[in-house]
Amino acid sequence: MVASRRNWGKVRQIRSGRYQASYVHGGVWGVAEGTRFTALSTFDTSGDAWAWIGRERDLIDRGTWTPQFERYQQLEKERIEEERARRAPEGRQPEQAIRRRLPECGIPGER
Repeated sequence: MVASRRNWGKVRQIRSGRYQASYVHGGVWGVAEGTRFTALSTFDTSGDAWAWIGRERDLIDRGTWTPQFERYQQLEKERIEEERARRAPEGRQPEQAIRRRLPECGIPGER
């Protein structure tokens, strides 16, 4: 019997009233067979938790799945790089830009 998409994962309500979602996956490089993956956060509704499980299943089906924590780390790294690029004026190092803005805060700096 083939498990339906709805039966593939597991959603449970925790004491806080929020919902925790998880699924079992394994057999891919670097992941032991039968490893349970739990969402990094909880959800307001069971529908939100099932939607997360569905998105994870889609990644697996497309062959683009990686552990959620690795995806989170990559997104955070990209966000930090974008923020640094946004804050640094073109042609200047970030430290120079900070020193230039110090007088605006009442602190002597470069002009």
